[in-house]
Amino acid sequence: MSDRGGAAPPARRLAVVTGSRAEYGLLLWTLRALAAAPDFELRLVVTGAHLDAAHGATGSELEADGFTPAERVPILGAASGGAFEGGAAVDAAGEAVRGLGAALRRQAPELLLVLGDRYEVLAAAFAATLLGIGIAHVDGGELSTGAVDDAFRHALTKLAHLHLVSTEPYARRVAQLGEEPWRIRVVGAAAVENLLRLRPMPREELARDLGLDLRLPTLLLTYHPETRDAAATAGVRARALLDAVARCGAQVVLTAPCADPGRDAIDAELRRFAAGRPGAVYRASLGRERYLSLLRHVAAVVGNSSSGLIEAPVVGVPTVNVGGRQEGRLRSASVIDVGPDAREIEEGLRRALDPAWRAGLLDAAGQPRPHPFGDGRTSEHIVEALRTAPRGDALLRKRFIDVPR
Repeated sequence: MSDRGGAAPPARRLAVVTGSRAEYGLLLWTLRALAAAPDFELRLVVTGAHLDAAHGATGSELEADGFTPAERVPILGAASGGAFEGGAAVDAAGEAVRGLGAALRRQAPELLLVLGDRYEVLAAAFAATLLGIGIAHVDGGELSTGAVDDAFRHALTKLAHLHLVSTEPYARRVAQLGEEPWRIRVVGAAAVENLLRLRPMPREELARDLGLDLRLPTLLLTYHPETRDAAATAGVRARALLDAVARCGAQVVLTAPCADPGRDAIDAELRRFAAGRPGAVYRASLGRERYLSLLRHVAAVVGNSSSGLIEAPVVGVPTVNVGGRQEGRLRSASVIDVGPDAREIEEGLRRALDPAWRAGLLDAAGQPRPHPFGDGRTSEHIVEALRTAPRGDALLRKRFIDVPR
């Protein structure tokens, strides 16, 4: 009941679309908070790589965490054996709009919550726009100019009615796109909360699981395609990265790339490298708990995953960031940017593995230096922003705000 004795407003029906392990891991604590909140009715829509065995069928992780999907929307179609390219990507995007649009019609949410910049997220937002559903977008305002996702992310900003961004610089970018200031909330990076709230697996358990001695220098490698480059170069660049890793002499745990054009060529190189090589382990998906636990025990992260720029600095682990996929994102001092050349990557790895350089990443108390990604309470801030957002036309009717020159 309300304070004035009237009926309490109805719970907000909120749909959340998730299509990949990375995005789901970032949303986990927000999903738990929403599921527990009496003023929200959560409807989880599972799609994309979650339902694809070639990418680890990671949808099972959601059910293991206690969530029951309201909808399962397979959209990879004929491309489900791996990455899709060219016309197949267009077909998959069209299939995503149709399938996710039908799911949203059935669930009839008041709000759609999406994170990031994947094509299936943009498809869900496009369908929601046509259906008159409010959109809350997490992680707008960022840049990753080496990926086509950059354009998707900015398109999502223009479709969204509420912007839940991780830092003040990203909030300013969203404002530059003409969004009203009251719609923009700085909530911190969900990845930081995910990392800090996880109870990490013991190093000995991880070592047994991976068949490695984690007391030895170990690298955690995740390398995705640079989608603004020709897919044909993906395998060549992956070989250059792996040549550098082989020469640095450390153990390495390799995880599969995402389903962008060029994915299959990279994955083949990773599997070939790990096959029969002592000290090299390939896993299609480590899962959230293993990945974040392992992150605390490796000597460095290498590749071009956003986890190297956000999560790794929080625990003081250096990152050798290869190529331009993450160009434009904020950097901590622990990130070493290198080009896709084997010699340059090797030099970056040797620097990251140098004890003297690594010591500079810690403060006088031996703790990782400050990072720009928030206070670790992102889910709390997101739920409060969703709870206090206006309803109906007050949310849906947007104005464009010109930025003075």
